[in-house]
Amino acid sequence: HRCGACSCCKRTANVYEPLNDLYQKCDMPWNGGDETGVTAEERLVADRWFDANFDVFLINMPNDIARLQVMISRLSRAGISFERVPGIDMTAPGQYGAAKRDGLVPSEYDFEKADAIARTQGQGPIKGTMGCAAAHRR
Repeated sequence: HRCGACSCCKRTANVYEPLNDLYQKCDMPWNGGDETGVTAEERLVADRWFDANFDVFLINMPNDIARLQVMISRLSRAGISFERVPGIDMTAPGQYGAAKRDGLVPSEYDFEKADAIARTQGQGPIKGTMGCAAAHRR
């Protein structure tokens, strides 16, 4: 089945079409997905397609060794190679200014305004989100 909620079921970009044609159900185990009906050839085709179309980057805060170990284990079990990208701690003194200078945060970005808007929408502080977004730009 396709749950319609997770990222694999919401795929619409053309790059996903080869897999959408092969697999008509959700691939997330917690939504009922499994590989029991997948042949070795189908798995090989999917793995080759993934390797040819994606680079995987693991964004991880430098001091979060526990999460890094969990993610290394998960990605290794799945046979996915990756490059680790250090996360950016926007709570560290001077980091916001450095991220702006380095072009990781747009120069016109107004943190105070964005933070105020986020709080009025019930989102809470956004420094973590901003640091994650900045790390994606590395």
